[in-house]
Amino acid sequence: MQSFENALYKFLSYACAFLILAMTLLIFWQVVARYVMNDSLTWSEEIGRYMFVWITFVGLPAALKAGAHVAIDLLLKKTHGAFHMTILTVNAIATCFIGIVICYSGIRLTVLGVGQISSALQIPMQYVYAIIPLSGLCLAFFAVTDYFHERSRLLKGDL
Repeated sequence: MQSFENALYKFLSYACAFLILAMTLLIFWQVVARYVMNDSLTWSEEIGRYMFVWITFVGLPAALKAGAHVAIDLLLKKTHGAFHMTILTVNAIATCFIGIVICYSGIRLTVLGVGQISSALQIPMQYVYAIIPLSGLCLAFFAVTDYFHERSRLLKGDL
């Protein structure tokens, strides 16, 4: 399970880096085309917007796994024992619940997008929305696995 977790985290991190690089190059090329060549790319703004959405939803579970979200670290560092475990449990349940809500809402949005076509790219919108339920699943997965990792460390006395 640990190897799958690490592989998923690595994949999400590389996907996020690739999307950031691609979006940056695309927007740079749009600026060059508009101001140097006096010719605007009609599709670049739309694909840049969709890439930004994908960066957000790919980065959400990756940031959770990396510990980069705003957290209650100060409180966790000051507590020990049962209260510490309670805080970890409540945090894991809340994060997992948010992941499930994102997944459920993303599925509903993806189903709504089946008949829609994007204006400039002419692609079905369900492909744009498909990242949302996947992101929610990954978020819930990382919330659960991180909880059990922290719980086992606490029980071993490493915290």
